[in-house]
Amino acid sequence: MDPLYSSSKDKPAKRPAVPSLYSALSDMERWLTEHQFDQLKDGDGMVWKLEMSASQLPAKADPTRLDWQIRLAPVAKMSAAALVGAMVLEADADARMIAMIGADLVSMVMKPTVLIAPSEAEARSLLALELPRLKAAFKDTKLGAVKRALIGRWLEERCQFGQRE
Repeated sequence: MDPLYSSSKDKPAKRPAVPSLYSALSDMERWLTEHQFDQLKDGDGMVWKLEMSASQLPAKADPTRLDWQIRLAPVAKMSAAALVGAMVLEADADARMIAMIGADLVSMVMKPTVLIAPSEAEARSLLALELPRLKAAFKDTKLGAVKRALIGRWLEERCQFGQRE
């Protein structure tokens, strides 16, 4: 039984025909939501959304064949007040950063996990194996320094492109 479609022994898995990349992606996103893999909670208690993209690329070994590439990227969008509440920023010590953020939402995007499989079925199996591991690793990791670095990068990009007031 394919764990991507059903983890219940009472409901056998059904394999839908997937005619396109878009329907495969929407099918995987629906599965992520149903099995609560669309959100990750880190060691600090902050919730991240797991954004997924799928594409087909020429295989390295045989360019006539297409491999499936799945990218899993944890993303969080938070206001300055939420960052202070989550103890990522300190109200007094980081007052300048908080003022620069203003009323905007800070978009924090972590480095994606990239999975490559030769077929859609193998991509699904690989995804079903990788997601619990990723969720467990995220839950056990404190990411305070990483979050501060992502906030700093967001502020730098914002200032570089003239959005600073």
